[in-house]
Amino acid sequence: SMRYFVTSFAVKDTILPGGQSSIFAGTLQNGIFRSENYGASWTAVDSGLGDFQNLVDAIGVKGDTIFACTSSGLIFSTSNGNYWSTINTPTMTSLQVINCIAAKDSFIFVGTPGGMFRSTDNGYSCETDNNGISYGASIFSILVADSDVFLGTTERVYKSTDNGASWTKSDSGLPIYPKQVLSIESGPNK
Repeated sequence: SMRYFVTSFAVKDTILPGGQSSIFAGTLQNGIFRSENYGASWTAVDSGLGDFQNLVDAIGVKGDTIFACTSSGLIFSTSNGNYWSTINTPTMTSLQVINCIAAKDSFIFVGTPGGMFRSTDNGYSCETDNNGISYGASIFSILVADSDVFLGTTERVYKSTDNGASWTKSDSGLPIYPKQVLSIESGPNK
């Protein structure tokens, strides 16, 4: 049987007929899959994927747009994953590796081995967004939690309260050195 190494998940909140949301799974070598029944079954949704876009590092959702970070750049779908297009801009094609992606309001945050990038136009242009982040920190995870954005990096955890314009250290008490955080997740609000 074929084995799939799943690298990331994303949930598109748009409710489908019958009340389900779409769940997307990015895989290491087999592209992108979608479930419309809470993971009971999965369907490959890779129409439009180009060469080397079957390696998916991360998936993010902003409204009706699904973004996927692949080994050859950032791709997106506005058709619930039925068709994918590549964002071919000088900024995006210069980013050789994209580790993670998240969206908040009008912003898209893209984490790379070279730092954080932020876009306000769905990835067509990006600006570096490293004010307060240690030089050389690789960004491995992004969490949007209410009005805050958190980064898990090879250096420590960072937090932004101004949509990524500036970052402050937010890892007091983490018992690791260096304070490498490769994944961040949010639980239910209490």
